[in-house]
Amino acid sequence: MSPLSRGLLGAFEQVRQYLRSRTALALILWGCAGLAGVLLAAWLLAGPDGWQTGTRAPLLLDLVLITLFVGAIASYRLLLRRWIAEARVAEAVEGVTGLSPGKLQSAVELARFLPSGISAALADRAQQNVLDELKRPNAELAGAMGRGARRWAGRGAGLLALLMPLLVLALVFAPARSTAAWAGLASPVSLMKPPVFAPLRVSPGSIEIPRGDSLLVTVDAEARSQVTVHWQAAGDVSRAQVMPLEAGAGTFRFEAVNAELAYWVTSPDGAESDRFEVVPVDPLLVTEVTLELSFPPHTGRFPEEYRGQIPPLVIPAGSRISVRGLASRELASGVLQDSTGGGSGMELTVEGRAFHSAWRPTRSGVYSWTFTDVDGAEAGVVPHPLELTLEQDQAPLVTLLVPGLDTVFDVSLRQPLVVETSDDYGVSGMELVVTRVGVLGDAGEPMRQGMELGGIRGALVRPILDVSGWGMSAGESVRYYVQVTDNGPTPQLARTPEFELRLPTASQLREEAQDRLEAAVDELEALAVRAAEEADELRDMERSAGSRNAAGEQGRREPGERAGFEEREDLQQALESQEQLLGEVDSLETQLTELSEQLREAGLDDPVLQRLLDELERLLDEIAPEEMEARAQELSEGLDEMDAQEARDGLRELGQDEEELRARLEEALARFRQGALEQDFQAATDEAEELARQEDALSDAMKEEGGDDGLRAEQQETLEERAKALEDRMERLQEGWSACRRGSPRRVRWRPAPRSNRPRSSWSRRRPR
Repeated sequence: MSPLSRGLLGAFEQVRQYLRSRTALALILWGCAGLAGVLLAAWLLAGPDGWQTGTRAPLLLDLVLITLFVGAIASYRLLLRRWIAEARVAEAVEGVTGLSPGKLQSAVELARFLPSGISAALADRAQQNVLDELKRPNAELAGAMGRGARRWAGRGAGLLALLMPLLVLALVFAPARSTAAWAGLASPVSLMKPPVFAPLRVSPGSIEIPRGDSLLVTVDAEARSQVTVHWQAAGDVSRAQVMPLEAGAGTFRFEAVNAELAYWVTSPDGAESDRFEVVPVDPLLVTEVTLELSFPPHTGRFPEEYRGQIPPLVIPAGSRISVRGLASRELASGVLQDSTGGGSGMELTVEGRAFHSAWRPTRSGVYSWTFTDVDGAEAGVVPHPLELTLEQDQAPLVTLLVPGLDTVFDVSLRQPLVVETSDDYGVSGMELVVTRVGVLGDAGEPMRQGMELGGIRGALVRPILDVSGWGMSAGESVRYYVQVTDNGPTPQLARTPEFELRLPTASQLREEAQDRLEAAVDELEALAVRAAEEADELRDMERSAGSRNAAGEQGRREPGERAGFEEREDLQQALESQEQLLGEVDSLETQLTELSEQLREAGLDDPVLQRLLDELERLLDEIAPEEMEARAQELSEGLDEMDAQEARDGLRELGQDEEELRARLEEALARFRQGALEQDFQAATDEAEELARQEDALSDAMKEEGGDDGLRAEQQETLEERAKALEDRMERLQEGWSACRRGSPRRVRWRPAPRSNRPRSSWSRRRPR
């Protein structure tokens, strides 16, 4: 090969070598930039604490580096074969030097091998011409290819210049992080091993809880920042919720668990806990309770029953309580215990879910229920505490309302009593106990008069103490009281204080008779006044009826026409007034008859008084003869058929009867007044005799030695006062008697003289009006 050929080939090869070097530089710069990018990515991905065990990022970054290296070599070789091939370089040089296309390529081929038949001189000349054109700088001869290689090299250098300061800053300010991050690229396989974490600890695990309660789950996941709680209720889809952890621990709450529930926990590192079961169970409920009360027979109360809510109970002592009920599941024990610490109560008999018992409480208190199931758990819901108040049987009450004090029998020797009694559950019987006391104070055997009350809770009883058949004499008395018993199992007794009833003396009986006569005088006088007033009214009615008849004859009233409404009303009113007046006269007569019988029964055998009473009864009986009553009956029966004249005649007849009745009443009134005055004289005489006897006895006592001079002086003063009062009374009686003898019976207004301050009988204080 000639020197010219070697020179041509050398110049051409230098252009190619220039392109190869620039291409290699560009690849190196881009590779360095890629390495810097991988290192920065490792610094960012590793984090402050370096790479975490189990990560694949270092391996991926190493793969990226390997890919870049292998890609750079492959790209370089590919560029050498294709992009920096002789033909492409020759075209690029020809384009720069202006050589005709193919001239450089043919000159290079001739320089390597000259075929036979070709002039060597011509070949050298052509090579010389081409070589002359190649005497330029390689960068210029590379043309567009050189500019492209320099451009890629510049871009790689610029990227590398951008990334390198970042690497330097990371290394300076975070050397530990940088070292750990870049060291991980050296051993990516070791970092890919999964980390060894502590197992997940979940509590409470599988559990039974009361239905409707919430469940708090505690998770202990060491070295984790979060876990995921999974759960699935029976018949529902699976659910999950991420739960953040603090210091590797956290809690999660299941609200209102009403169905069976399965739950488990997983962590991002793949750890998973066991599956746990939550089984809701119904709490032990005791709500179906029935309480029956049976009361003692003496209370008269019917049995009572309570269900569900039991109110506070107030029951009599001795009551029996029966309890029965049902729990929500099988029971092991039950008790009703005094919560105040009294120690009383009852043990319940348990049979599966049911319980029952009977009990007689002995004390008041608040009793609480306690139940346990077969697992020893106490009931969650029990009945409200039972509040019991025991009422002890109270003694009966009895009060003697009338007379309620020591007093004197009336002339009938019958004393009406009014007794009030009550008991909390009932009074079974009442007994009147009477004892006869003689003149000397000796008491006889008590006599008892019983009465069954049948267990009534309250009563107002009116027994009569009757001693009219005992044959008692003056000076004797009776003592009495009333006692009652209740109907309790152990009957309790109550009694009134003991009272005394004294037999009236003869003077007291006479005073009572006088009182009755005084009352009769007052009533008879009132009847006489009424008879006079009614007689005047009948005359006025007769005149009015005559005026109406005269007016009717001048008008259209026919003779014999039926009496008008006003005439019949006037006549009817007159008949009723007369009938009422006669009825009161009969009542007064009956009172005198009863007085006469009572005086005889009381032992007052006074013929003068008896004759007076008989005479007064006869006078009252004659006041209204049978003819008057028959005439009034006839007028009453024919009232509806009367004409005006007959009605006026009836009014005139009634007026005449009223005049006659008034005259007879005034006649009887005069005799009544006289009889009352006679009795008053007799009573005053008896009192004078008694006063004389007392004065004699006092005079004899004063002659004797010893005794209480002060008491005798007081008795003497009392007797003198009584004597003076009796003297005044006798003077007034004399004046009254003289006036009665001088005056007309129609004009004399007699009133009895006041008596001395002597005890009077109970009957006289209650005489009827």
